[in-house]
Amino acid sequence: YIKMVNDAGGIKGNKINLIEKDDAYNVARELGIVKSFIEDDNVALVTGIGNSSGFASILPVLNASKTPALVNQGTLKTNTFPFQRYMFQGNCNYGDQAEVALAYTQIRAKLKSLKGVKVGIACIEVASGQEWIQALKDRVEKERGIAVTQTLPSAVVSADVAAQAFQSQCVKMILVHHSVSGGIAMLRSIAKFGIDVPIGGSFGLAQDLTFTSAPYEAAKNFVGVNCYTPPLVAKSPEAKLAVATGKKYGVSDSSLAQTNYALGWVNGMIIVQALKNINGAVTPASM
Repeated sequence: YIKMVNDAGGIKGNKINLIEKDDAYNVARELGIVKSFIEDDNVALVTGIGNSSGFASILPVLNASKTPALVNQGTLKTNTFPFQRYMFQGNCNYGDQAEVALAYTQIRAKLKSLKGVKVGIACIEVASGQEWIQALKDRVEKERGIAVTQTLPSAVVSADVAAQAFQSQCVKMILVHHSVSGGIAMLRSIAKFGIDVPIGGSFGLAQDLTFTSAPYEAAKNFVGVNCYTPPLVAKSPEAKLAVATGKKYGVSDSSLAQTNYALGWVNGMIIVQALKNINGAVTPASM
């Protein structure tokens, strides 16, 4: 999106300088990059923050420097509630996704009530996973159900232990929050032990790779939730522009079919609109 805007002349004659650095999903490295952006590059905005466990250390840096951050991926409820002056989110949080996933999966399981029902909940061992598991545990127990919880490491190769725990407890549905690779591992283990129940998942799992890499026996039962629709699926004029622009710049159809592409596109839209609204110098304060 930003490349499209720059190629069209930028904002008020100025090109957007997008400085990209990879944190390799490492909390310490992410914090160092954010500090470097602020102290060395004097950026007006930090975006692309995706490691939920890093927010606790990043927030004080943003607040001290009065630099705004825009997050569309690692969207914890605690990032913006209580209100954070310098942190903005462009996506629904994990608690929201968890409640929608639970309600929808309950319908697919044809359960009018969760009373006495055992619900399998699997999550990644980071802050977003804690929010996912707590939101679901609270809701399931409020509905007089029984939460069967399993925490998975970030780099998970096998989820056999979690799957066996769900199998032994005879859960009626499973709700998963992890990365794509973690979701695939969970689905593979679910298929391995013949668990045939509806499965719901967060936006991290709701990608083509999940369905094409996981065994059909489990993938057929999985539905992910997301606050965005992939550009190739959406029918709006903005979606058509995203697809046409992506193809112009050599983006593959498989990428355009991802909700993450929509997240990035919207991220760019928000930044560009903010810059258009600024009269005068672009600074952290004006941003």
